[in-house]
Amino acid sequence: MIDFSFISTDSRMIKLGGTFVAITGMHHDGRAFIEDAISNGARKIILEAPRLETHHPHVDYEYVENARLTLCKLARQACPYQPEKLVAVTGTNGKSSVAYFYNQLLTLCSYKTASIGTIGVYVGNQQQVTESLTSPDALSLHQLLTSLYEQGVSHAIVEASSHGLDQYRLHSANLTAAAFTNLTPDHLDYHQDFNSYFTAKKKLFSEVLPQNRIAILNADIGQYDELALLCKERRQKIISYGLAGKDIKLLSKLNNRLKISLWGREHELIFPLLGDFQVANALCALGLALACGLNSDELLMALSKLHSAPGRLEQIATYNEAKIIIDYAHTKDALVNILTTLRKECPGKLHLVIGSGGDRDLRRRVELAQVANVYADNTIITDDNPRSEPPEIIRQQMLTHCPNALEIPGRAIAIAAAVKQLQKGDILVIAGKGHENYQIIGNEKLYFSDKDEVLRAMSNLKKTVM
Repeated sequence: MIDFSFISTDSRMIKLGGTFVAITGMHHDGRAFIEDAISNGARKIILEAPRLETHHPHVDYEYVENARLTLCKLARQACPYQPEKLVAVTGTNGKSSVAYFYNQLLTLCSYKTASIGTIGVYVGNQQQVTESLTSPDALSLHQLLTSLYEQGVSHAIVEASSHGLDQYRLHSANLTAAAFTNLTPDHLDYHQDFNSYFTAKKKLFSEVLPQNRIAILNADIGQYDELALLCKERRQKIISYGLAGKDIKLLSKLNNRLKISLWGREHELIFPLLGDFQVANALCALGLALACGLNSDELLMALSKLHSAPGRLEQIATYNEAKIIIDYAHTKDALVNILTTLRKECPGKLHLVIGSGGDRDLRRRVELAQVANVYADNTIITDDNPRSEPPEIIRQQMLTHCPNALEIPGRAIAIAAAVKQLQKGDILVIAGKGHENYQIIGNEKLYFSDKDEVLRAMSNLKKTVM
């Protein structure tokens, strides 16, 4: 196996005799660091045109059409091993839940399985990597896949973000199947428009998933026909799921009982999770598992034992006989899904703590505020990850579209205030960060956990009462 320390896109990490791949990104042009890489020992430079005016005599320069794709191929050559069955899932919402459910289903069916994504890396029920790995860079991905292979993992799933697909991070992965959950506007600060965003997502099927493999598609979304046509052109078999699904069809959902049709055969089962969107995510995971050849009867039994992914509609505490839930929802559709689901379960008031990230598409914060204004009884607008933007500006932009909300600077203070006002039968949703244990303020990434702050607030309130 090739030592990855000799291949890098970071000139500072180059060792004597190493290869530097000059990547052009949103903020930096790798070509500007070629001299630094050579000074650190690089003996080969891979880059795109135009040609450099001068070349060092003892350095090999290779000009390629696509440096990112070349890097991906190098990564696969260096670490060629991966679990026998590797699948991927893309879409705006639900990727982490699908990956987590897939991992659970296969683990319950006695396979050694792994998931790679936003909530980290899990092997079975054990978390190996805690930081987010939504479509890791090509070098990291293939190192990780080889590590999983060496651990005896036979099945794995990776979340495929639009960034990762657009930047050719997964293009050398050998996928058995791929899934598409849904599509709503997101990451338009990067993709510029909705069509470009969808085009990036489609690359999972048009460029990454090989021909004659299996595509699992949500039949209930507006993009289904276009995706199905694309997959048919690539001779990919389609497993459709959802209310309009032909292969995995949701017939009915009443409380925690599901009736589905699986290739024409009806089944009834207990489904322990809240929300129609969680049903859709579970059916998507089921489709991926079926695409890998698992037994349908075993999988249907396993569906009744699923539990939510960390930070996804996760109840973390009760206070004054009110439920406190954290969720990663940070897009319009995700927040609507969460609030409408919990409204059905809430005999009291539905409370919401929310902010919006800085240095991101401005439409997102407007939409989140509008959803809060319509669906929550009491809203506190606070800070998310302001990054380089003044947090008070973000809050004011949200308050314009949610005028009845209470503005509380400082997420910890806002969470404490929200917990304090809870009464019997209420539900508090703290949205936007879910599993994340950090907050990005300026250029600093500071430790912060919504869950920790809830527990701290409850502890302080109990001390006050005593």
